[in-house]
Amino acid sequence: ISGGNTQQEFITTAGVLEKGIFTDASTPNSFFTGTPTYTGTKISKVKFAGTASNSTGYEFNITYDVNGRISATTSTILTGSTIVGNSDYFYTYDSAGKITKILEKKKIGTMTPTYTHFTENTLTYSGDNITKVVSVIVLPELYTNKDLSSKSSIKSSFLYSINLPSES
Repeated sequence: ISGGNTQQEFITTAGVLEKGIFTDASTPNSFFTGTPTYTGTKISKVKFAGTASNSTGYEFNITYDVNGRISATTSTILTGSTIVGNSDYFYTYDSAGKITKILEKKKIGTMTPTYTHFTENTLTYSGDNITKVVSVIVLPELYTNKDLSSKSSIKSSFLYSINLPSES
């Protein structure tokens, strides 16, 4: 990642992810490095640290269900060594085992006992590729249950188009 041209880089050894490096768009020539921890063959934790001074850091702890699918993720958001927030993620799968929804419940602040922000991401697929993500952000005063579709909210759609090179 040099010259600002590359947005991300993944480093593997024998097909096993060792770390991912991502451009930090908030600070020139700065990066986040994500380092996974494995339990057996599955990633159980990913810790992101930035190179900029006082950059935000993230730690994600991942749990799996009996089918080997991610069932929940908890994250801690840090500035330096100070916790500034937490998020809990919950996943919904279709019958083919693809993630169809990711619900994030966020607690902002160091002493916040209740969730303060909610985001639901609904994924649409074409084959095995994600082609669309609809994000619904709900303000705390509007959240009363898991059905975010009927609440007043902020809604964003992201369309993805992947052009893979043809095989020769």
